[in-house]
Amino acid sequence: MFYEYAIDPAVLSNWKDARYFLDAVGPWKGKFIAEYPNYWRRLVIQGLNCGDVEKLRIVEKLNQSDSRIFVRRKNASYNDKLMWLPNAKVVHATVPFHLVITVGESSPETKIADSATLDERHELWLVHTGKHIARDPVRLAQEVKFLLQVSSKVVIIDPYFRADQDQHTQPIKKICEILPSHIRNLDIHCADHRLSYNECIRHAQRALPRIIPAGISVRVICWKERTGGARLHNRFLLTEIGGIKFGDSIEKGDAGQQDHLNIMDEPSRAQCWSEYVDPGNAFDSAGAPVEIKGK
Repeated sequence: MFYEYAIDPAVLSNWKDARYFLDAVGPWKGKFIAEYPNYWRRLVIQGLNCGDVEKLRIVEKLNQSDSRIFVRRKNASYNDKLMWLPNAKVVHATVPFHLVITVGESSPETKIADSATLDERHELWLVHTGKHIARDPVRLAQEVKFLLQVSSKVVIIDPYFRADQDQHTQPIKKICEILPSHIRNLDIHCADHRLSYNECIRHAQRALPRIIPAGISVRVICWKERTGGARLHNRFLLTEIGGIKFGDSIEKGDAGQQDHLNIMDEPSRAQCWSEYVDPGNAFDSAGAPVEIKGK
């Protein structure tokens, strides 16, 4: 659901194309621009070959773009003596981008596309923000892995989470296993719907240490609804970068069962983040959060 695109700085050399590609990306659309090299935006500006007014518009567009649309490739070398495309091909051959977008060259076999002919008829440029997937923890992990890699904080919101049920803990186990090295903790927000706070914490303390990898900790946060307040019902995976809403639940299902996932638009993600995380005051606390470390 989330993909990384390498875009040749030369593609953004005019206002029409700069506006199209910068407007086409964002975590809320499942698309990120690889900031390759780390001074990619500077290369864009240096390569502008249009009039002064048009240059100013492109520079302003770059400067005003949400920083979350750009992601950096760690340890990706760049030879300034070569043009951008030969450099990108070397990196692409080792750890592929979802698609390399350049000027005047196209190769479906190597996932390189010419910007002049690229539109959403191209299967790698078209990203559906909603999709059905098998209710399988491995498949869920595949869909969110890139989002986790570019994020710093991961939050699972499942008011009906129960650590005493394997179908609920298996997705948590798989997500913990794919957390990038810079993220060592995960928050689970649940509610005192079917279990009391004490029961919820007791089950979590017994079950979670066995499934959480060593070096990872999970913080369980239990809420209760306020009279006349918001409802604790929907399920989400949130980061400070983007989010996914689940149509049914965050749990392992039987063979053949599916769930419908939707990438959240930014206003919805921001509101949800505000309700649960920062400041996190939309509900009443059912009890103190408890941190559980993996063994």
